[in-house]
Amino acid sequence: MSLKDLLFAERVCKTWRTNIQNDPLLWKNIYIEEPLNCIKDAELFRLVQRANGNLKSLTLINCRTINEECLRRVLEISPKLKRLSVPGCSRIKIENLIDMLRSLNLRGLKQLRINGLHEIKLKHYEELKLLLDADKGDHQKTLSPSFYHRDHSSLSLKDDRALDIEPCYMCGDPRVLFDCPLESCQERQSTSSPCRACINCIPRCSQCGRCINNIDYEETFCLAFRCWGCKEALEAVHGQEVKEE
Repeated sequence: MSLKDLLFAERVCKTWRTNIQNDPLLWKNIYIEEPLNCIKDAELFRLVQRANGNLKSLTLINCRTINEECLRRVLEISPKLKRLSVPGCSRIKIENLIDMLRSLNLRGLKQLRINGLHEIKLKHYEELKLLLDADKGDHQKTLSPSFYHRDHSSLSLKDDRALDIEPCYMCGDPRVLFDCPLESCQERQSTSSPCRACINCIPRCSQCGRCINNIDYEETFCLAFRCWGCKEALEAVHGQEVKEE
């Protein structure tokens, strides 16, 4: 059950509330996104306490109200944590997050998502790789390509990569890198100029994720790019809806 479903279910009756709140298995994976991302520090801590030390995965997407002290307290009572995702949590500084992970020695932590934290440098990336033993883990996996979409610009924990960021081969900055869904571009992946880079270096269609180099495209009102193929497909869908009305 999702967090939203659990919170609704515990309001059904007193018995349900007691059973749900006191079953640690229901709270092993906590995923918080809109509209629940306005959660306060104390509320998050109480939710994590329900896992009774069995929290395996914690995802906080754009939770700009969560501060570093709260996150530290959460990590202290979560020794079995394997996956941590804090993209867009702007009150968490990368240096302090690294200090937390180092001091708490979370040996079981295997995946970390930090896209959107401010001022991530190459030195931070290298240190996080060491903490997660990322090189060893990723080299043993066949990693799936990651494609860009405006609504999903960060890697989820379902992706097998230990870290969501890596140095962009074009600008050198540690960012989320995206592949191109075009077969012609995928064939270039083993060359010296693969079509795999951060969104700043290779602009992509916000719908299909393809690169927009040397093709017709439009810039939307939201300052996103849309290739001509997706534009025509979207117009065709809207036209069909108008006819049906």
